[in-house]
Amino acid sequence: MEVIGKDGKVIPNVYCIGDANGKYMLAHAASAQGISAIENMLGRPNVLNHLSIPAACFTHPEVSFVGVTQEKAEEMAKEQGFKLGVAKTSFKANSKALAEKEGDGMAKLLYRKDTGEILGVHIIGLYAADLIHEASNAIATKQTVQVRD
Repeated sequence: MEVIGKDGKVIPNVYCIGDANGKYMLAHAASAQGISAIENMLGRPNVLNHLSIPAACFTHPEVSFVGVTQEKAEEMAKEQGFKLGVAKTSFKANSKALAEKEGDGMAKLLYRKDTGEILGVHIIGLYAADLIHEASNAIATKQTVQVRD
């Protein structure tokens, strides 16, 4: 992030990443912000989409998410006039989780029904912190979903 001085103006060539900027206090965020800062320092304009940065809790079961919460997605849908899609799946359908006797888990996908834009993904279960990176990449690269009715 560019740094703003007391006068409210951007201080040239000064950037702030990580916890110090108060934007998103996670190691993944600091790393992505650092890359964005370097890109900008090298004259390659880069604006970081903080909604594409994953977060994870290394608990048992693991919990991870990327994008917005369901509450925020519902608020966005109401304000912007689109229908919100919610798709859920159970880890009971995940062969790897079942093989490790960890079938208690789920994944939830929030998306715009009109455009297929992925708004958020939430995972609870085995390897959730690893799995979330697929969704993070999908949001960062503006992938969309197609749902068959």
